[in-house]
Parts: sequence; structure tokens; C-alpha cells
Amino acid sequence: MLQEVVKKHNSELEKQKQGVNTRAIELRLAVGSLLDDATHLHIPGKEDSQKDFERAYEALEKLEQKLWECLDVLI
Repeated sequence: MLQEVVKKHNSELEKQKQGVNTRAIELRLAVGSLLDDATHLHIPGKEDSQKDFERAYEALEKLEQKLWECLDVLI
């Protein structure tokens, strides 16, 4: 009886882990897409625009790195 409960619990935990891994991968892909899209946001010839673009791009890169770190822990 106890073994069945443990087995069921482990099965549920595995399903949750797979769901979290899937979501983490989806988030990583979304950030990658944002990084790609960000390259189109820069307005050539506008100095302030360049600085804003660089700050936003760096923030997205940091977010991407954190997501990869989280994904490494989860898998």
C-alpha cells in the first residue's frame, strides 16, 4: 500500500518536473526570440536610441543566461 502511494507520488512529481522543464525551455526560446526582435528596434543615427537598445539587449542577454542556469538546475 505504501509503495503504491510512493509510486503514485513519484509519478506526479515526474509529470510536474517535465511540465516545469517544458515551460523553462519555452521561456528560453521566448527570450531568444526577443533578442532577435531587439535587433530590429535600433533606429540608426539616434544616439539615445543606441544606448537604450544596448541596455535593453544586455538585460535580455542576462535574462537568457539566468534562464539557462535555471534550466540546468531543473534538468
